[in-house]
Amino acid sequence: MAIDGAQLKADFLYFKSCLRSVHLQTGGEPNWSLGLSAGWSVGGRRINPHELLKAVAARGGYHRASLDKRNWWGAAKEAGIPEGLAGTLSYQVKKVYQERLLDLELLATGLVTVPAAGPAPPPSSSSAPSSSFPPPPPPPPPPQQPSPLPPSSPSPSLLFSPSLLLSPSSRMATPAAEAASETRGDSRSPTPDPGEPSIIIDRTGESKLPAFYATRLTAITDSLAQGGDIYHRSYMGVRSRIPEEVEAGLYHLVRASDVYQQTFLFEDYPFLLEALLQEVLNVGQIVYGISWEANYDYMYFDEEYKQNARFDDLCAEGTFDLLDRIRRLRIIFSDVDVRDDETETKLRMVNEAALILRNMCQVDINANFLDIVNLARDTATIVLNLPNFSIFTEVKNHMLEMVVEACLWWPLWKVDPLFITLLEYLHSNDRFQLLCALKALVMFSYELEGVKKFGLAKTTFETITRYLLLDNDPELVSAVLDLLYQYVCEPENVEFILNNFDLPTTLIPRLVTLLLYDAEPQHQVRVYGGEQICPPPSRIAIPPKRCVKDLLEYQEPERTSRWAQSVFVEDSEGEIAQRAVWVAYQQTFADSLSDRPALLAAPEFINTVTHAFAIARARVINEGENGQKFVIQGIRPREVSRDINGFPYWYCMWRVPKQPESSLGAPPPVSPPTADAGQGQASSMADGHNATMPRTQTTTAATSSNYRPPTVEDEPTEQQAPARVWERTTAPADFYTFGPPPAVRDPNFNKRLADETPVPGPQWLELSDLSLTTQTLDHPELEYCNRVWTDPEKFRKHVLCVHMGIRNATDGNWYPFDRFKKVPDPVCHWDKCEEFNTKVDDLNYIAAHVSGHLPPIIDMDNPPLERDRPFYYPKRFITWKFLATPYDPDTKEPYGIAYKSLLILRNILQNVPKYKPNGRFEGTESWGVALYYSQRAKLLELADTNPTLRKELFDFVNDIDNSRWGFVFEL
Repeated sequence: MAIDGAQLKADFLYFKSCLRSVHLQTGGEPNWSLGLSAGWSVGGRRINPHELLKAVAARGGYHRASLDKRNWWGAAKEAGIPEGLAGTLSYQVKKVYQERLLDLELLATGLVTVPAAGPAPPPSSSSAPSSSFPPPPPPPPPPQQPSPLPPSSPSPSLLFSPSLLLSPSSRMATPAAEAASETRGDSRSPTPDPGEPSIIIDRTGESKLPAFYATRLTAITDSLAQGGDIYHRSYMGVRSRIPEEVEAGLYHLVRASDVYQQTFLFEDYPFLLEALLQEVLNVGQIVYGISWEANYDYMYFDEEYKQNARFDDLCAEGTFDLLDRIRRLRIIFSDVDVRDDETETKLRMVNEAALILRNMCQVDINANFLDIVNLARDTATIVLNLPNFSIFTEVKNHMLEMVVEACLWWPLWKVDPLFITLLEYLHSNDRFQLLCALKALVMFSYELEGVKKFGLAKTTFETITRYLLLDNDPELVSAVLDLLYQYVCEPENVEFILNNFDLPTTLIPRLVTLLLYDAEPQHQVRVYGGEQICPPPSRIAIPPKRCVKDLLEYQEPERTSRWAQSVFVEDSEGEIAQRAVWVAYQQTFADSLSDRPALLAAPEFINTVTHAFAIARARVINEGENGQKFVIQGIRPREVSRDINGFPYWYCMWRVPKQPESSLGAPPPVSPPTADAGQGQASSMADGHNATMPRTQTTTAATSSNYRPPTVEDEPTEQQAPARVWERTTAPADFYTFGPPPAVRDPNFNKRLADETPVPGPQWLELSDLSLTTQTLDHPELEYCNRVWTDPEKFRKHVLCVHMGIRNATDGNWYPFDRFKKVPDPVCHWDKCEEFNTKVDDLNYIAAHVSGHLPPIIDMDNPPLERDRPFYYPKRFITWKFLATPYDPDTKEPYGIAYKSLLILRNILQNVPKYKPNGRFEGTESWGVALYYSQRAKLLELADTNPTLRKELFDFVNDIDNSRWGFVFEL
């Protein structure tokens, strides 16, 4: 089937027809719809298959586009994926292209031809082997009859990968492979049976393979033998020691070890590990000019081997003098940027072999397998001791990562070349190599029983302790602490560092500082005192006469509803007897309604009150022997009653001289208490009123009351005090023959006068006995002012101006009070307050005190909000602030750098020498006191601050104190 590539890109119908033909002729039924009009669904989005094919073709085809994932981002965007999702869905778009369009692309480029549907051609020497790359099957696969393309075949993306296409070659079994197979008991056939061909390579015309694969594919297609799967052929190629086959095998195994780590195991491929190690050892030929070979004939400890062993022999049980051999070698490799092709190829093959080992050791089964082959330790030692050239950095990194994963099962020898080499890497300037070396040293023999004993040179110990200062590198600090923890587990090591380092000034202060490493601020709020809510009032406030007068303007039952809202407030926990509410209602209107039937009947009254509140309910409570109790639940009495607009009534509780009984309902006297009183409309009215009164009455009123008229509060300017009537007749001013002119009354005077009219006093109905009480002052000559206010601002002016004699300023501000002169009475006579019964010079001080008795000023356009029941004390909290280091939320066990630092401090304390301190610590009670007592106070502070390590820190401080008597508790 021939496909025109240009027409395929230009004509959508031709593209649709070709795609259908390809999938029909391959003999398989696709599990997706061939309908292309609506597009294909990818991640909930629709893409255009034709545009996807053109976008991939513009980027060199599938395999070239796969070199950079950004190519698939652009292809996904051009195919219809929104720009924000192109990166997310690029992998899915790539998979869709593999499954549905890759066959069409290969046919269009002329790489392959697909036969018509029918019987598959028999295998011959001209047919290529299967280039599929499935998950690794148990090698070798049994021979079977080929088929065109069964449904269970691998995906087309792997079948038609250009990097895997192989040219026909004669069947070949290398002598080295056969010899190794016979020697080591390999049951596998050295010449694998041919596998099932999946495709037919079209070699009738000129290949249109992209130039990128030309060089690489030419070397690969002529190397591998025909037959078997790609794994087995690569495996046999690496073991063959034929350079071309080894190169091709390494090329495929790199990808296999990366993609199929969990299924690509050493135990399924005998002697693959030895072949890879031998390939890595070829670096010795490049660097030193010698070929390292493993000798399996003798044990290292045999005298015959020691006498007859060659310099380049590596003992199968491990070469203990390997470092001495390496140091005697002469380096013949020059670190230059330009190298010949042969050297470059050898170095690349060494890197690929090391990378395969690194990838396969990421699986625990493969890493544990290296314990059987001690040659791996010698190989790692040789690679890690290569010259410090940049060309060897990659292979060293691969070996270090392999050692980190495999050293868990390696025992620590008395003279271990690999362990010594890893210790030398602690001085490396390469952070990656330093971290890998630290991890390998820590994990060495981790899975084996027993204690790992090792020592550190003085310079090495000093170097790793300096790494603890790198606060911004927690990974490195944690790895150093892991190594120090194992090191100080041995008393000999602790004695060594005590004799060579001043720990109280170097290591120990740093470890104490790390006890708060990575700590997060936390706080805990605890309640140390519950709220104490005030009990509901035990009495019902009776509204003043002003409120009653306003209520009488409404008809029943609205009058009762408004009265209830004036006297009671909603309270979910409140409860009051129905009879008390009924009596309070009668007492409120007893003196105002002469016609008693005007009041509501009791049942209708209770129903009206309960409907006045949303949560109020009338209930009958059975109290057993005490009978029934009729209550209203959901309301409680107010502290003070409110007017019909929702503003509370405030009574003036200033102590004043008692007035005659007849003057309670008369207009108040207006004689100013000082000569500093102003002149205004109200003053003129007052003067006219006083002119008709006897002088004795005026004098008595002036001396028996400290009341001041409200008109003085609103004076625009401060003026001279008005002259008396008898003084006006002699003053050089106009003389009125028929007396002074009539006063001009303020329209709001009557209302303001009513506000300041004294009332009998606040009244309450006691709930205990339903008696009516009035608040009075128990004094023979004094009584309360008892004027009622709803506006706190007017109330404040009343007290400050009338009772204290302070004139309001022209700018409307009260403070500072020092600017007011000639204040006659700067004292506090509020209720029972006795704090300022005598005059005080500081007017600001006394005025601020009096203001504390008064209610705060509010917005009279908006009634104040309803408050819940007041309480004596709110709920009292105490906040504890901590710095918590990491811990496991499930087990509550600490972990991390802070916990490791504490464990090292404990290990040092437990392993200090048993003899008394010497040197500069001579005379100290114990080593524990000598090392840690300077940090004891800080340790206690950290124990209080860090809740994660609190118990451990307190135990540690106790161990320090107990060390005086020669014992320390075990962990």
